[in-house]
Amino acid sequence: MKLHIIEGPALSGKTDHLARKMEQAHHENPLSYTFLGPTGVFAKEFSEWFSRRLNSSIPKSSFLVIDQFADDIYSHTHPGMIYADKHLLKVFVANILGSATQKELGPFYPLKDSLGLIGFVSEAVTEAKDDGESDLMSRLANDQARSLIQFVLKELRAGL
Repeated sequence: MKLHIIEGPALSGKTDHLARKMEQAHHENPLSYTFLGPTGVFAKEFSEWFSRRLNSSIPKSSFLVIDQFADDIYSHTHPGMIYADKHLLKVFVANILGSATQKELGPFYPLKDSLGLIGFVSEAVTEAKDDGESDLMSRLANDQARSLIQFVLKELRAGL
């Protein structure tokens, strides 16, 4: 797989250069290229523009958001693993917090449906995975926060 990074100042011909390279690849094999954009809107608009330029249909699966591409690569290289993005993680955390008892959440119980608490806990779970649980626990402000995160981590492990 070749990777082309095209950079330059505005109006320097980057888009035309990219389009010519992609046209050549498309004519040789319409499935031989992947365009990565910074957002879904950008990738969609570029694919529509490119399709009009070719005056032809194009494989929409060849136009991805860069993080979507990273997810695809990860799932192909780790077929036995389950990958949950941050949005799905928030759903799991919200479910755990929403069904937890006052004893399990302690002083956080009144906030169990709070988007702020769900976001904080989700971020902490990600940090525990990335940096190690003991490192995260040493950075948390107090025992109550540590207990909350440990509870959620335990519930996540039990649910998998």
